[in-house]
Amino acid sequence: MHRVLILGAGKIGALISGLLAESGSYKVQLADVDGAAAEGVVRAHGTDNLAPFALDAATTKFDLTLFMSDRPSGLTLTLRGRTDLHHPQSIERFLGHLHSVLVAATNDATVRVDSIPLLTDAERAELAVWQNTDVDARMRNNIR
Repeated sequence: MHRVLILGAGKIGALISGLLAESGSYKVQLADVDGAAAEGVVRAHGTDNLAPFALDAATTKFDLTLFMSDRPSGLTLTLRGRTDLHHPQSIERFLGHLHSVLVAATNDATVRVDSIPLLTDAERAELAVWQNTDVDARMRNNIR
């Protein structure tokens, strides 16, 4: 029997975990930031091949972990990162970029991800300053 861990007890996670568990070929553990959601799915299927998995969203075993949970009130994101590796400003910037992608995707479901600008106007302006490599004409004569 194969062991499978499924993260997310939303509609898709519940469907996939139920199908795998009921097949008899898989021992499935279902995890969700909302532990009650995972337990509800397990109870609904009533099979020994499906069990909830305790997921601690307050800590992370990885450099950066993004938990996503689809709730009646909307999508909830929880980001955990190692503070010895990531500065709060970097995490905030990452969340801003993720927000840009999610907003663009919800505004136009046909948008290509590679066409969504991640950088804010302020970040683009800052990069333009960094990339300004113009050399004064007098200095150009000294470069050989």
